[in-house]
Amino acid sequence: MRIGIAHSPVLYQHEAALVQQIRATTAALQAAHAAVVLAGSNAKLARLDLLHVYSLGGGNAPLLAAAAARALPVVFSPLMAPMQPQRGETGRAASAHGTPDDLRRAMAQASLVLALGPQEQQAIARSFLVERQRLGVLPSGVGAGMFHVSGDLFRLRTGMRTRFVLIDAPLATVQAQLALASALAQRGMRLLWLTSTPSEAARAVCTVPIVPGIGYLSPLQHDPAMLASALAAASVLLIPGCDDRCARTVLAALASGTPVVTSPAAAAGLGADPAVLRRVGTRDHAAWRSAVLDLLTLAAPRPAAQALARPCSWEHAAQALIAHYARVLARARARPAVQAEGRLAAA
Repeated sequence: MRIGIAHSPVLYQHEAALVQQIRATTAALQAAHAAVVLAGSNAKLARLDLLHVYSLGGGNAPLLAAAAARALPVVFSPLMAPMQPQRGETGRAASAHGTPDDLRRAMAQASLVLALGPQEQQAIARSFLVERQRLGVLPSGVGAGMFHVSGDLFRLRTGMRTRFVLIDAPLATVQAQLALASALAQRGMRLLWLTSTPSEAARAVCTVPIVPGIGYLSPLQHDPAMLASALAAASVLLIPGCDDRCARTVLAALASGTPVVTSPAAAAGLGADPAVLRRVGTRDHAAWRSAVLDLLTLAAPRPAAQALARPCSWEHAAQALIAHYARVLARARARPAVQAEGRLAAA
């Protein structure tokens, strides 16, 4: 199996975690004896069995079109923002790369469209009317290093010695978490907010009211070692959002040994252990607070959380991706045979 991987250089600036996912999966594919090459705009498509395109940035749209014109099987990962638009509202299904028309064309040309998770899959189906048999989910995983990371780097750089709960949520919900911050303060703990952009971090300092027990961290997406250490240092990770990208953070936290409270969508595919993972499918902030406090009381050992993440290795993700590729190639090989049978029947 000769696979070409095409992705956008822009990802290196805005999606460090996704770049890590692509690199790790590619390495695992190679370890599984698949021939994988990076395919640029001048890629020799005739040498490939299949092309996997990540986003339409960096000249990937013409490459995808050229592959489709050659009848080369194409797997397309659009990397959309999962906004769950209504049927036909393609303008709201925003992608980091490509206009709605570009995306519609690419999805029509692709043999298989792989979403980041269930939400993006639903958005694609509703917005672009892609048939269910041409839709799948891009398998994610976690690196072996996350199982050995510690919170020492985070504590060294921040001087933080107090136990804390790490929260990854919009700053607009700060007021809703005051009761949690108060409950943590009674335990001698803090609630640390993980901001997502430098502008959000600045806004937190300048405009968000100073609340005892709540602190704000600068963005850590482009400092993987610091983010990993922050996850390991936390007593619990609270991630109420259900963005498909949240699943990677949930998986990393569990691998570091930190219990997690999140939405059912962000924990899809993971096992069940209420001592280290709570799925809260409601907007009731009291339910979120109760789940966090329960996990703090249980204080499960690190190996218990890590056990949920161990089946989600990059090797496992690569095997799932190979299974997607194999189905695409099988359909491509079967198509000429079906067409030939049709011509014989017509004769």
